[in-house]
Amino acid sequence: MAERRVVRDVTPEHLRDLLEHPPRASLTLVVGDALEQLPVTVRHEHGRYRLAAAADALASVPDQTEAVLLIDDGWHWFELRGVSVRGRIARLASSAASGSPAEGASCVELVPRRTIAWDYGTLREERA
Repeated sequence: MAERRVVRDVTPEHLRDLLEHPPRASLTLVVGDALEQLPVTVRHEHGRYRLAAAADALASVPDQTEAVLLIDDGWHWFELRGVSVRGRIARLASSAASGSPAEGASCVELVPRRTIAWDYGTLREERA
């Protein structure tokens, strides 16, 4: 008999509205021996994540730094629908920055290695 389990994982495409217009996003980086978390603005197009932060918050982040991006529905809904993207920071060439998510902000791209999306509104039972 197959084991049954309840799942809430979905594909990132299932949360297209959240990716195209994220109400809240944060980037967590390892800086020295500490974690640093920054609020960011995200522009998601064709599987690419361009990130902007206020002033020069991302300017000193070295290329290829490990990072985790969290996009969710906001303060009260963070556990209901969201996308977590683990990857590495890549510097944008000045010509590529024209598609940045925010004017006058420091911008980088997050190159995804692993993406997890969840939606508790789609809880369902699956056979393992």
